[in-house]
Amino acid sequence: MNETAFKEALATFATEPAENLSMTDELDEIGIDSISVFELMIKLEDVVGEHATKIDDDMSTVQDLYDHVRKAAELHASA
Repeated sequence: MNETAFKEALATFATEPAENLSMTDELDEIGIDSISVFELMIKLEDVVGEHATKIDDDMSTVQDLYDHVRKAAELHASA
């Protein structure tokens, strides 16, 4: 999943449209909370696998979440 597709998926849950999202945006500043992250992972389950919903508390930016999605997708693809 590339950054553009990720931002489009994330924008469904954010207070900003995809084109306004920056990888350095803080998740809480764009309206993304733990429930939003969980719902996003459910939406992306076919890409990231069903076990990707475990989220670290250290994730605070769009980039952190994107890195998590990419890692989960890689693990899912190799399974």
